Amino acid sequence: MGKRQKAARKLSYIAFFLAASSLVVAQVVEPPTQEQQQPQEGAAPVDQKSPEQSQAAEANAAYTQALQTIRLLKVLTPSQAAALYPDSPPPPNVFLSTLFPNENGLMATAVRLAYKLYYQPWLPRWASRVISGRSGRRRDEIKGRAAKAIDLLQHAVDLGHEEALFTMAQVSLFPPPAMPLNATRAFDAYSRHADLTGNATSQAALGFFHATGYGGVVEIDQSQALLHYTFAALSGSQRAQTIMGYRHWAGIGVNEDCMAALGWYEAAAEKAMAQFHEGPPGGRTLLPTSTRLSDLEGGAYGPGASVASTGSNSQRAVVRAALSRAAGEVAEDVLEYYQYHADRGGVEYSYRIGKIYYHGSIYWAHGGAASGAEGVGFVGRDFARARMYFVSVTRLVWPSSNLNNPLANQKKDIEDHVGTHASLSAGYLGRMYLRGEGVKKDARIAKMWFERGTVWGDRESHNGLGLIYRDGLIDGKPDLAKAIHHFTAAAGSDLAEAQVNLGKHYYGMGNVAQATKYFDSALRHGSPFEAYYYIAEIHSNQAHDPEATPAVRSGSCGLAVSFYKMVAEKGVWNDNLIGEAERLWDFNGVR
Repeated sequence: MGKRQKAARKLSYIAFFLAASSLVVAQVVEPPTQEQQQPQEGAAPVDQKSPEQSQAAEANAAYTQALQTIRLLKVLTPSQAAALYPDSPPPPNVFLSTLFPNENGLMATAVRLAYKLYYQPWLPRWASRVISGRSGRRRDEIKGRAAKAIDLLQHAVDLGHEEALFTMAQVSLFPPPAMPLNATRAFDAYSRHADLTGNATSQAALGFFHATGYGGVVEIDQSQALLHYTFAALSGSQRAQTIMGYRHWAGIGVNEDCMAALGWYEAAAEKAMAQFHEGPPGGRTLLPTSTRLSDLEGGAYGPGASVASTGSNSQRAVVRAALSRAAGEVAEDVLEYYQYHADRGGVEYSYRIGKIYYHGSIYWAHGGAASGAEGVGFVGRDFARARMYFVSVTRLVWPSSNLNNPLANQKKDIEDHVGTHASLSAGYLGRMYLRGEGVKKDARIAKMWFERGTVWGDRESHNGLGLIYRDGLIDGKPDLAKAIHHFTAAAGSDLAEAQVNLGKHYYGMGNVAQATKYFDSALRHGSPFEAYYYIAEIHSNQAHDPEATPAVRSGSCGLAVSFYKMVAEKGVWNDNLIGEAERLWDFNGVR
């Protein structure tokens, strides 16, 4: 068979295949005939939605799409958020050292110089765009998404979707990047939502507008503010309860009344403690501390001339951070310095950078791991990296795991500074496994690390073992004697959390005097939360004691209000407005 015949046969096969395919496609896409469209006798009727159901489905679809768009806006990276505001200074850039382990290399140096050049005022804007790689087209695209989200929400609201109405109010008052703040739209949406549902959050927001006249939407009217705040507080809003407590304490729109303030603050603090106990063993991780903007300037009269930055206050994290910033040093510089030395075998630096990634800040509270971190040096938590650095230190002493005998394979002749940092790292690893932070929660593995940590007397390890024995986290059988032994060992090393645990033990036994002793000690050693709550409760009981003298009741009321106030303001995991405001301030997202 010649080449031409073979080619002709191949073409005939192809033509046949195409013809057959077209017939199949025609049958698939051919519209049904009129007879086919008629329902067959005895067939089930087609389910048709009512107009109300169709409207609800359309509203739900629009609302769902709007939420998806808003979520995309909320997860913008700092660099993407900064791109929306070209005149803002650079956002934190802590990942350069991860991308370029050799920080003195050619590529790392070029990226770092380009990153800093972009924000130099003398650099032409066209050069900034070339260096950064950003474009106005990307910025317009993000802002277009924001406008689309608002349109979708409005469409859902017009169709009667109540959740969309509340979301419209929230994103109008607390907008994500690229969305404009619209106080008028927020007030109108909150008003409609409160009228329809009586929602506590909407009522509290209306109280805020009337109390402050924010945005010029309404005139300041403290009586209206008090009305809305009262409705919100009675409906369970922790924020409104805190506000009502302060108003009765300071006499804003009402007569000063300590006992009324105590009632509101106690209710708010109870909610905060309930959220705290919802967390893993030891309670939820405390939120980073808030930063006074005046402290970043050294106080009202500047650094060295204000109470905020002199004497013992000069050692506060926020003051040290302000001085570092004034010298041109920022958090990512400190992180890169530690990472540089840790990657080259520095044991102390490996432990410190592990703590930074665990707490999410280059500054942590001095009360221990449970006391949280300072918001001023916030870099973000990264449990995977924290564990990596902690393990790198512990492997210098314990090369492998051994659940049955944690100390069986411990190396000999360990230097004290290596053993000490390995012990401290083991305490953090135990805490991570006990709480399920970045790893699967496992009390047996946690116990192994805690027992290793106690070899060099790590106080966090003793406290962790106390929690395991107190709550019976391994076999379900509490061993209070062993728990008290380990809590006492940790408390003797001035660990605030262990002192709180001992205080709770004696308080539960009715020994208020001994409990107060431990709670007071915990306060001195940096406990920022639980100790305040229990001391407030002790003073609250005295304030309500009918047999106490008026002077004792009055003094106890004032102390209880002060301590409950701190608990209520710190325990705002579900409503952290101050933390969100500080994050926006740091990223220059304030509009």
